[in-house]
Amino acid sequence: MVRERKSLFSKAVSLALAAVMMVSVIGILPERVSAATEIKLNPSGTTNVAITDEQCSTVVQDYAWLTIKPKADGYLQLKFLSGSVAAPYSVGRVMLYNAAKNKVLSSEMSYNTNLTDSSYTTECYGLKKGATYSIRLNTSNGVKIAATFKKVSDKSGKKASKARNIAKKKVATGLFLAGKSETDCYKFKLTKNQKIKFNFTPYLTGTAYLTLSGPGVYTRTFTIGTGSWGKKYPVVTTGSVRAGTYHVKLKPASKTTTGYYKVTWK
Repeated sequence: MVRERKSLFSKAVSLALAAVMMVSVIGILPERVSAATEIKLNPSGTTNVAITDEQCSTVVQDYAWLTIKPKADGYLQLKFLSGSVAAPYSVGRVMLYNAAKNKVLSSEMSYNTNLTDSSYTTECYGLKKGATYSIRLNTSNGVKIAATFKKVSDKSGKKASKARNIAKKKVATGLFLAGKSETDCYKFKLTKNQKIKFNFTPYLTGTAYLTLSGPGVYTRTFTIGTGSWGKKYPVVTTGSVRAGTYHVKLKPASKTTTGYYKVTWK
């Protein structure tokens, strides 16, 4: 599933390629940007990657591979920056694969550095310690990428009886590991009757489900799509609810939903 940006990507590709071809800067060098090209990323911290116009082909299907083997559980953030001399901005697509490059582990993301919304310039993947991952990069022109891996200690429970308690106004960070479809469970306690405002902020490729249950609410599941990327998704009661313990379950819609998220309540 392509994040909700495909139409913009198609238009941007046409504009970028037109600009590039007008100044005749791009050369066709398949031996340098092809399926055989691999760029190793640091297992922690930031790796700065630069692909020039001269290294690209005018055929969008050409691609390079970024590979990483993290030393801890955490997330890899790819920040795309303009890196083209011939065009005013950079456009392309990325998708996460396994080490053998024969299994897709994420939906496809189309980046466009001409847009200011971070959902069009940033991608995140939840990665497992010790596993090797490959990221396929399709780029129509030069691009710069800041690839940063950050360790995350995900303490969410995998079932309700093991749910992680979240204190009021405290933020918990969790992971949806690529290729997995595990439920993350949280709970919080109201000591008095009050309204609930629970915020879920996804940095995910793909859709997630959020289920809220407890003594003062009807159990309800919310579908959170990619349009909420990087934005708070509030689950709010219309009025005060009874004191007691409330549970929240978070689940990826498929094994290709991956990345990290933040949760808090007040």
